[in-house]
Amino acid sequence: MNISSKTILFVIGFVLLLCVNNLNGQTPENNKNGVDSLTILENARFAYISGDNNAAFNYYSTSLAKYSSISKNDWVRFRGAAILLGEKEANKVEVLFGKYGNPNWKNEVFVNIDFAKGGFSAHRLDWNTNEFEEFGPIMHDGKLFIVSSRPNSNMDLGKYHLNQQAYYDVFWLDTNGQMKNANNYFNGFSSNSINSAFHDGPFSISNKNKRIILTRNAKTTNSQMGLGLFESVFDENKKSYSSWQRMKNLPTKFNHQHPFFDDNTNTLYFSSDMPGGIGGFDLYSMTLTDGKWSEPKNLGSKINTAGDEVFPTVYKEKFFFSSNGYKTTGNLDLLIFDNDEVRELEDFNSIWDDYHVYFVSDSTGYFCSNRVNGYGTDDIIAFTFKEFARTKKLNFILDHIASDTVITEVTVRIGDLDTTIMVMGNNFNLEVLNSNGEIPVEISYKSEGFYPNKKSMNVDLKTMDEIHLNAEPLPLIKPPVLVIEIRESNGEIPVVFSAGKVSISLDGNQFITMTDTINNGITSRVLEEAKGKTFLWVKYQFKTQDYLILSDSVFLNITDLDTIYLNKFSPKLLALEKTKKGLDIGKYYKVGMIYFDVNKFNIRPDAAIELDKIIKALVENPEISIELGSHTDCRGSAKSNQTLSQNRAESSANYIIEKGNISKDRLTFKGYGETQILNKCIDGVQCTPDEHALNRRTEFKITNVIY
Repeated sequence: MNISSKTILFVIGFVLLLCVNNLNGQTPENNKNGVDSLTILENARFAYISGDNNAAFNYYSTSLAKYSSISKNDWVRFRGAAILLGEKEANKVEVLFGKYGNPNWKNEVFVNIDFAKGGFSAHRLDWNTNEFEEFGPIMHDGKLFIVSSRPNSNMDLGKYHLNQQAYYDVFWLDTNGQMKNANNYFNGFSSNSINSAFHDGPFSISNKNKRIILTRNAKTTNSQMGLGLFESVFDENKKSYSSWQRMKNLPTKFNHQHPFFDDNTNTLYFSSDMPGGIGGFDLYSMTLTDGKWSEPKNLGSKINTAGDEVFPTVYKEKFFFSSNGYKTTGNLDLLIFDNDEVRELEDFNSIWDDYHVYFVSDSTGYFCSNRVNGYGTDDIIAFTFKEFARTKKLNFILDHIASDTVITEVTVRIGDLDTTIMVMGNNFNLEVLNSNGEIPVEISYKSEGFYPNKKSMNVDLKTMDEIHLNAEPLPLIKPPVLVIEIRESNGEIPVVFSAGKVSISLDGNQFITMTDTINNGITSRVLEEAKGKTFLWVKYQFKTQDYLILSDSVFLNITDLDTIYLNKFSPKLLALEKTKKGLDIGKYYKVGMIYFDVNKFNIRPDAAIELDKIIKALVENPEISIELGSHTDCRGSAKSNQTLSQNRAESSANYIIEKGNISKDRLTFKGYGETQILNKCIDGVQCTPDEHALNRRTEFKITNVIY
């Protein structure tokens, strides 16, 4: 998931976290029984689940030595425990596999589940699924709790579709590695279950203060579904926890998520998009004193950025969080705030989303990532990490660069470790391990407009803080030409001119806007600002008489391009549609399926995302009016289908009118029930679910055009 969908999960959901078991393991109860084959494997599996990698490795080694065979799943666990222990153990597993393992399993056992980097090793836990989300680990009561979108009691199993999963629920793992709904575990701990009919998690629990703080879906602005923090407090008289209450000193019109309570300081940390912040989602804190919460406090610009900061955790006074607002390895990355500054946990991060690190010892824990399973869904990763070493900041100065917009690709090798980064401007810094004596440093760098260069030297970190670099300029180059062509979807060139504006940016933030007109389907302009640049952001909006508006925003790599043909990057330019009665604008604006819960017509958060596209269409094209038509398949009675489709059409229309402030005069709605079947699937004809699905649709046809 990308950061926008992951942190702004109030569109239905939210991801989250819950309790994770201590990696340092426990003693299996069945250890008192005889040490036969089954008992050895049970001990190995229990040790793997509880994070005791050393015990898991030894039990599996014993089982192979004694019985010469284990299952494929046990091989995965055996290797995972070895990876987390070190290279020596990992190599031993590979040797043993060659002797005892099934060759047909090799790719599944040794590929795409484990990775290591420097002093960092990680293993994708084998109970993760490929198609569903698992993330947000936290330990409680000696058990590992997570949040997952796997099928659960809160979803209609007959209505599962691609990209439509269950509402998130809290689960826990038993000693056999079986995932169980947390309602079974927490039954009776409060007057309400921990899992509801919507998204639940993460929670944070304070044993010292005897209270639980849970994120779950709640109404926010305009009664839209968002995220709120709920609290359950232990009642000494009743000897039970209270019912869930929304935290009163947090404004209900905004989203609050990702709670983490630090028992050492009686401080709750969380993420919120309430006003007064620095970016989208910021990190906040509240302290608990005599059972009362302080007012929420923004953690400030030393941590928060113009991006999103999420998933705070604390371990031994070190503050960890995730953000997409820093120049780091990927999109959502893990960072640490330590010694009054933020730095990246580079070993943990990839070009994918990496978030929510949860330490259970100085060198072990869990974090979440969508990098490993090939489906882009989130998994929980166990890791081992060398204890945080003392570091020093080494500054690099690019003396040949005078502009903050010049981009330099830099590779720095310190010892055996390579770091490659993209630098904008004339300086950057790296955290390096402090050491006695000199260390070898090699720097390769290539700046826009300059010849590539390399520098090798020995650096004494006790006496040197800065390294100066230089390069010779390349010969002058010409600025690129931006060419914009528009066509109808049938290839015809519009006979009338198009008026609009084009905005360009070199950094994705500061845009230069230019008015433009297109005659005979084409226009061009020289982009002096983009001369010698590598990347370019372009936004455009054009209005052509008698046609729907054209608009898009694209990110371009313009390396070595003398002429930038924008239509190659933005195919919408070649799909111009005439504004005419009967045209379904849903297809033009790429509106997906509008899903409703079974026999209901309330607007779900995922449906709201699609209806927002229609709002955009009506705002961009004020001259059109549309009919919203809702259709069903033939299953069920014709009368009930007619009523249901009418209610759904009306509900969708009301959402567009109220959310988009659209005049009622521009929008009509009608339920067609099963009267306009698109294929053979009428009453009495047997059809597949996919064939029936073709008839369940919502259309947005133009009914009138007034200029």
